[in-house]
Amino acid sequence: MRNSSGVLKFFQSQPCPCATTYLFFAVVDNTGALKSFSNHPYNLNLVPTNNPSKNMIKKTSMQRWLPDLMAAAALAGSLGLSHAQSLVSYTFDSDIQAWDAGGNGSVVWNSTNGTSGGGCLAVTFDGTTSTETDPGVAVSVNTAQYFTVELDMMIDPASGTTGVGGSGGYGALQMVMRDSGGSWDSSWYGTLYSPAANSYQHYKFVIARPYKTEARLQFQLSSFGNAYSGPVTAYIDNVQIKPVL
Repeated sequence: MRNSSGVLKFFQSQPCPCATTYLFFAVVDNTGALKSFSNHPYNLNLVPTNNPSKNMIKKTSMQRWLPDLMAAAALAGSLGLSHAQSLVSYTFDSDIQAWDAGGNGSVVWNSTNGTSGGGCLAVTFDGTTSTETDPGVAVSVNTAQYFTVELDMMIDPASGTTGVGGSGGYGALQMVMRDSGGSWDSSWYGTLYSPAANSYQHYKFVIARPYKTEARLQFQLSSFGNAYSGPVTAYIDNVQIKPVL
């Protein structure tokens, strides 16, 4: 179990000629290194010996310590549970859940185009004066405690495309996390082509370093200045920021 100072672990000694097995208590830090072992109070005087009378004394001493060891294990469990991070989820069942367009285009709630026919976030930009959209939401997460960002997205098939004959697809998608100073911590997916408009596609982004407290999650769909053949609408559903297990 992990707490602010590391991980509490128990170790069992290997069999020895004295046929006595001891339980050792140690603290391991977040890198896996032992922070304390031989000097921990629970480990003092736990040196096996071939002297039967001394073995009996050690065993009796260990029996007195077992309640304390069990209490330490229970404490470790409670600390670990108290620090477990929750899933951050946006399903847009009845509203836009405080999302915005990031200054490019507009966002509205759509009641019927979600993955199961329910609600979703509809993002639209005109494709000419604005060639990108940056839908996002203010959310505080410590990315050291989260692993992936995932979403389902479908481009409206009536949307404009880029390039000759639509060869540039619907632009490029990336996930961006931004701290309170406006950083741009992105994970790249790449260009979206026709399958993105045929049905919902699931996209997964692994959160990369630097791990820190972020203040905003957003996605960017952009042609990087190249005009679209018409307005673009994207439907977004089931956005999740998943914690480390």
